[in-house]
Amino acid sequence: MFFRKTRDSSTPQHKLKTAQHELAEAAYRFRSARSVNANNVAPLKREMEFLERKVRYYRYCVYKKMPIRKYTEWSEIPGKCPKPLWA
Repeated sequence: MFFRKTRDSSTPQHKLKTAQHELAEAAYRFRSARSVNANNVAPLKREMEFLERKVRYYRYCVYKKMPIRKYTEWSEIPGKCPKPLWA
């Protein structure tokens, strides 16, 4: 299992950007492992899904102008993100 970076970002927008970057890296690792039929595809998929939920939670907090608390696996995730102000 790969460890996630635990550096602390200063603003919710930075935390969201960092989480999106981690998700992209996890997706690349998953696709690479799947393309060669590696044995670690399942844990990589779980990591990617976890990070996707984390990004959704952070995005929700940014859009609602809520502080981002430390995300855990069992955080309640809203069903839908609100429409961004700039759209």
